[in-house]
Amino acid sequence: MRAPLWFVLAVVAWSSTARSEELRARVQQYRERNEAVIVRELADFVAIPNVNSDTANIGRNAERLVEMLRKRGVAARLLQQPDAPPAVYGELRTPNARRTVVFYAHYDGQPVDPAQWKSPPWTPVLRNQRGEDIPMPATGDSISDEARLYGRSASDDKAPIEAFPSRPCKMCSAPPSSSCRS
Repeated sequence: MRAPLWFVLAVVAWSSTARSEELRARVQQYRERNEAVIVRELADFVAIPNVNSDTANIGRNAERLVEMLRKRGVAARLLQQPDAPPAVYGELRTPNARRTVVFYAHYDGQPVDPAQWKSPPWTPVLRNQRGEDIPMPATGDSISDEARLYGRSASDDKAPIEAFPSRPCKMCSAPPSSSCRS
């Protein structure tokens, strides 16, 4: 006896939703357990000036990115050409993977006018919803969902860079596999 198509689709949708909810819960648990470490690592990264004409600090940013990727199990290296800023290349091989996922982000920025800032641009500060400075969290501390990190390039593009090296498989406590490609 064949099942009606609507029944098959409903079962597939339910199964997919259950897996998505489980994954969402595991990612949230990972974030809650590690949020202080994540925020402090982002603050350390934001503290490195990244004006594109500042060759020395652009190099420090690139080296920090390599370090961050390697810490997460990604084979990373600098790609360098004369008279050009270094590019950071990372690769996470996954046996039996059928597709490749590419992430791209820039880590350089434009010059900034410090007079337009409440605090020095490369001195990251955590603030509450009222805009008041609050202490950086210690390991294991929770952080209010309303807290925000302020600093030059905190959101463009250093926060997304901090987020994607965290490896979804690591958040899920699962080793990379053909079903979990990073």
